[in-house]
Amino acid sequence: MENNKKSILLVDDDAEFCEELKDLLEEEGYEIDTASDGREGLKTALTKSYDLIFLDIKLPGMNGLDILEKLKSESVESPVIIISASPSVAKYTSSEVKNDNFGEDAALKLADGAMGKPFDIEKTLKTVEELTGR
Repeated sequence: MENNKKSILLVDDDAEFCEELKDLLEEEGYEIDTASDGREGLKTALTKSYDLIFLDIKLPGMNGLDILEKLKSESVESPVIIISASPSVAKYTSSEVKNDNFGEDAALKLADGAMGKPFDIEKTLKTVEELTGR
């Protein structure tokens, strides 16, 4: 039987948050890879094709916005959800991101969605389903 699981990369240095989101998504049937710093996250994202990438903005080694710009310049087609504890980022929904309503930072406009910390489980699962085509 072939593996039809959707694969997701979770790049975040907050181990507790990462584990919580990973457990939730695995329970929903997704295959999850993780990276705890920016350089590892970028390398992993360029090595394997993912159905979705969660990317924290503040990471050791390389920040999430730099990674996002690099992924887009390398033509990585995986949708990206930016993760942030900042209320200015976390207030956006995926539909607002797609409609280009980010005002603060041009790099954020490259994202396909945004998610706050702590995250809303139902909203997160709905966005993941939308972006992975499930």
